[in-house]
Order: sequence, then structure tokens, then C-alpha cells
Amino acid sequence: MSRRPNLLEDNISTTLIKLTLPMTLGLISLMCFHLADAYFVGLLGVRELAALSFSFPVTFTFLSLSIGLGIGVSAYVAQALGRGTGNKENMHISAILLNLLIVSTASLIGYVFSRPIFALLGADDQMIELIMDYITYWYLAAPFYTMIMTINSLQRAEGNTKFPAAIMAVSSILNVIFDPLFIFGVGSFEGLGLKGAAVASLLAWAISWVLCLIYVQKREHWFEGLPEITQFNYHASKILSIGLPAAAANMLTPIAGSILIAITAQYGEAAVAAFGVGNRIESLAIMMILALSMTLPPLISQNFGAKKFDRVRKAISITRRFSLLWQFLIYIVLVLLAEPIASIFSTSPEVHYNVGLVLTIMPLGYGAMGIVILSASSLNALSRPKYALSVSIIRLILITVPFAWIGGSIDGFRGLLIGVTSGYFVTAIIAVLIVNKATVQTKVS
Repeated sequence: MSRRPNLLEDNISTTLIKLTLPMTLGLISLMCFHLADAYFVGLLGVRELAALSFSFPVTFTFLSLSIGLGIGVSAYVAQALGRGTGNKENMHISAILLNLLIVSTASLIGYVFSRPIFALLGADDQMIELIMDYITYWYLAAPFYTMIMTINSLQRAEGNTKFPAAIMAVSSILNVIFDPLFIFGVGSFEGLGLKGAAVASLLAWAISWVLCLIYVQKREHWFEGLPEITQFNYHASKILSIGLPAAAANMLTPIAGSILIAITAQYGEAAVAAFGVGNRIESLAIMMILALSMTLPPLISQNFGAKKFDRVRKAISITRRFSLLWQFLIYIVLVLLAEPIASIFSTSPEVHYNVGLVLTIMPLGYGAMGIVILSASSLNALSRPKYALSVSIIRLILITVPFAWIGGSIDGFRGLLIGVTSGYFVTAIIAVLIVNKATVQTKVS
């Protein structure tokens, strides 16, 4: 059995490679999970796919909450491990109980207010009934997803990314198997339609959660007793101090995205279609950086806790350089493949042209975007969640949206793309300055 990387002693570059590669595969698996839902629901019909789309703001909010809480868990536990303080089992159980309590309560509240929420989003009565078929079971599934993400965060805090990647792959495979079975049925079972997609997610996450429990109990014996209420309250306050701002930062993404779509819409449907294609390609193009943003924080947090500030600064510097180099290589690939990629997504000459614009302009800024993403995750790891939230606000609301509007006003859709890309570089400079300030303050404190 290979040992886990020692985040306090091992070579930083080698350690990050060992941690990040499995997480990249895990994120690809997670993307396949959601693509499978969209694909199979799309086979049911336009109304079912529309109902799934209506549910996205709600489900994304829950996913953002779970991710934010996971960031808080990972940062707090990794720092404690670096300091060599605290009861590890108590921290682990407290984190799981806290996140389960929060998301279960949020699910109950969400269910109670679902109908007025979807009415505000513009769904009619018939659509709301269809949405409720799906979202009711999804609310039951959300706590299982959150508990899986919590255990994954705890494992990453200790330098283990292989298990989180494996469990994400297992849940994705189970969902791909369950989706057609529960949506369309098999044999005498007629299937549940749209409801079946949520049931498939529920079962996939429930089974994955059981596998998580078996793994951590067999290998690490976490569940030997419950923490005292004072211990739970202490751990909860530490986790929430980082997790809630991180969740808020994640929730800004769909808000800014909606504003950008609204700005793009004035340039026609072809521009909106091309911008949407660009968003999908972007999620793949920056996959490695997204994985790195999940594996860098535990390394920073442990070394921060151990007061090894030189390793903290070195890790941040290495990942900045990697982001610029890696994403520039991705940019070259996308430019070379812009024409064939555009042909895949549409035969419309106008859409084809606009997709070409997207692929030759926006990827140039992906390296700078990567620095911004890594800066936010580094700030959370350094227990500077408000700084991290400010970076997200600056990037999404104060820079990207205004730059897009100004660019579009000057040169139409192409100007909008140039504006967004320019905004990446401006935000990256600001993010670097904020992180540098935070590392100096951290060393002094």
C-alpha cells in the first residue's frame, strides 16, 4: 500500500501532482454524473428538460453550500493537523454532524417553499407539478451528497485524494446505470419519468455514502463516540467561519453568469448560443486548475498550522506559474481546433463564427482566471475567508460584468469577449496583491 504524501515534508511540486491527478479524474466523473441526468431527461421531452433546468438554481445553491462547508472543513482540520493539536476523531464527527444538520434543515425549508420559489422563477402551475416530482426526491438525496463531500474534504485535509476521486467515480457510474432504469423502466417496471432521475441520484449517493462509512470506519475508526456539545460547538464555529463565506462566493457564480447572458442576449441568439458553448468548453479547459484548487488548500493549511510559511509561499508561487503555463498550452490547442469544434456544435454560419471568436479570445485569459481561483482557495486555507469572498466579488461582479458591458458597447460581441478576458488579467493582479498581503499578515501574526 502506497503511503499518503507528507504535506509538511515532501517535495511540493511532486506532492501537488500526486494529489491533483486523482482529483482531476474525480471531477470528470462528477461532470459525467450531471451530463447523464441532462441526457436521459432530454430523451423524455422538452418539458421534462425544462423542468430540470428550472430546478438548477435550487440544486446549484445546495451544491454551493456543500462545497463551501467542505472548504471550511478541509481548511480547519488541515490546520489542526499541521499544528498537531485537537482530537482528530472529534473534529471529523463534528464536521459530518454539522454539515448533515445544515443541509437537512435547508432541504426541509426548500421543500416547504418550493412552489412559491419556482413560481417566482417563472414556472406555471403544470410545470411546478412536474418540477416537484423531481425536486422532492432530490431534497432527500442532498444530505447524502453533503456527507460524501464532507468525508472527501476530511480525506483531502489528510493528503488523501485517491479515495475522494474513487468515490466520485463510483457515484457517477451508479447514476449512469440507475438513470435509464428508473427513468424509462425495465421489464415490467414502467419507469418513473423525471422523478426517476432524482431517485437515481438518491440511490447513487446513498450507496456511495455507505461505502464511505465502511472505508473510514474500517481504516481509520472514526466513529468510536460522539463529541461533547462544547467540543461540537467549538469545531462548528471554526468550520462555519470559513465555510459560509466560501459558500457565498460559490453562489455568486450563477448570478454573474445570468447577468453576462443578459448582456450577451442583445447581440442575438447566435451570440448566446456561442457563449453557452464557450462556458461548457471552459469547464473542461480549466479542469486541472479546478482540481488543483481542491488539493492546494490542504497543503497550505497544514503548513500554515505548522508555521512553515516558506512552504506556503513556495506552493502558491508554483501553482501560479503552473496555471499560466498550462492554460497557455490549452489556449494554443483550442485555437488550433477552433474550426472543427465550432462545426461540432452548430451548422449555422453565424453560430459557427461566434464560437470561433469565443475559442480564440476567451481561453487566452484562462491562466489568469486560474490564478484568481487558486488565490481564493489559498485565502480560505490561510483562514482569510473574507479576503477570499472579496476576490470573488471583485472578479465576478466588480470587474467581469462591467468589463463585458463596456467591451460590448465598443465592439459588439467580440468586444464583450475581449472585455471578459481583460477582466481576468486585472482581477488576477488584484488577487495576487491580496494573497501577498495575507501571507505577510499571517507570518506576522
